[in-house]
Amino acid sequence: YLDTDEAEEFIDFLLSNERKSEALIVSDYVMSLHPNDSVLLIQRATFLVELRRLEEARDILKQISPFEDGNPDLYLAWGDLHVQDGDIETALASYDKAVECENIGTDNYYETLLMIACRLNRDDQYAHCFKYVDLFLEGRPHDPDILFEMAYALDKVGKEQESIETYLEVLHYSPLSDISWYNYALLCTRTGKLEEANVAFNRAIALNPDFPDAYVNYGNFLATSEKYLEAIAQYATYISMVQDSETFDPSVYILVADCCFNWAYLEREKLIQEDTSDNNAWYQVPVPEPQRTMYEIALEIYKISYSFNCEPIRSLLQGADISSLLGDNNTAIKLVEQAIKEEPSYQGSYFMLSCMYERNNDAEGTMDAFIRGLSINPKDVRTWIEFARLCLKYTESIKYTKKAVDLYREVAFKNGYVPETRFGDVFLMYLSGQPSKIILEILTELRDIFPEIFCEACYDASFREMMRKHPYIDLLNDNE
Repeated sequence: YLDTDEAEEFIDFLLSNERKSEALIVSDYVMSLHPNDSVLLIQRATFLVELRRLEEARDILKQISPFEDGNPDLYLAWGDLHVQDGDIETALASYDKAVECENIGTDNYYETLLMIACRLNRDDQYAHCFKYVDLFLEGRPHDPDILFEMAYALDKVGKEQESIETYLEVLHYSPLSDISWYNYALLCTRTGKLEEANVAFNRAIALNPDFPDAYVNYGNFLATSEKYLEAIAQYATYISMVQDSETFDPSVYILVADCCFNWAYLEREKLIQEDTSDNNAWYQVPVPEPQRTMYEIALEIYKISYSFNCEPIRSLLQGADISSLLGDNNTAIKLVEQAIKEEPSYQGSYFMLSCMYERNNDAEGTMDAFIRGLSINPKDVRTWIEFARLCLKYTESIKYTKKAVDLYREVAFKNGYVPETRFGDVFLMYLSGQPSKIILEILTELRDIFPEIFCEACYDASFREMMRKHPYIDLLNDNE
């Protein structure tokens, strides 16, 4: 048996700890004990609104409204219900009525204003929050709780600098607020205040070592600063803390895998830059330890992220990339084919498959995969430039016995010979040694007729290298 006060406190405790299913069970039981208690009925209606069981909540509030006319909690509940109904004007009128029920300047008055501000922020009604914040601050200008709601709302309406200043004020009066340090850290990260963000993340975690989100976002912060090993440590703490709970977000696995991959990639880039051999294609440079070990770890974690269905296509393609780097192109091809099977319309998978076949010196596989990818989005000028290169490389192979230009134009016409194909065509003419005068005339025409596509083509490294050479340099300079 629970009396009404015990029941109300018990349900509030469960709700404050996000134990909603248990709170609902207790509420059902308590209402069987006290079916006519107004306080418990209002609490239940408020809870039902949160669960989006609006009609049940409405029936309860209609039932008790005639008897609770001066009860601010009743109008708070009605306000919550109207917000969920999408009737913001009526919701605000209900909230105003709740404020009117309190005596100005009392603790209950300020508590009601704070509750309204909290609920408006919770329900994404940030712009309406400021009215109740201002009323609160008129009597208590330095209260950290209401200042926190103000800072949060300012951030959400795009006033980042004002939000930062308000969070600093909150921290001045409440320096042990871990959530304030955390939100301040996120704001500083977004606005480029990296030193402040680093300090704020560390303080949030120091104040509350059991703060899962802080570890994830601090890891994100470190990863963007290319401190990949430190980021992995933060993600690992998060995983060990909540992996067995309902709140665990398995997408953190892909963050860990990305950090492992990026660390190994950057370390390997240094070796490639130091390699003075004649044959230093990046995928042919052997992967030494410990980079190889880190790639292998990344591969295993991408498998885990795929098992949780976290960005499955990217998990498969990243796994394929790593497998190829480690010399296992056959596994890489299988992973890419699996990605294509799961999402046939993603163009990037076909281009990666083409790349894998190219590394295997498989001309037919390279060309077939690339042509399949082209058909998905033929209006990408940079893919046509790459296709021109492939045509020149693989003509007169076992399957493609045509001249490069003929093969290129055959595929172009099958895809509607869109304007983008002409840029690849002229690039192929350049690669195959056609006269500069003819190429210059075509380039000039393309620049004048399709300036936007011309500009996009110039972002391609190979096309841009061509444009840097005389006599095309003037066109490039005019474009810039």
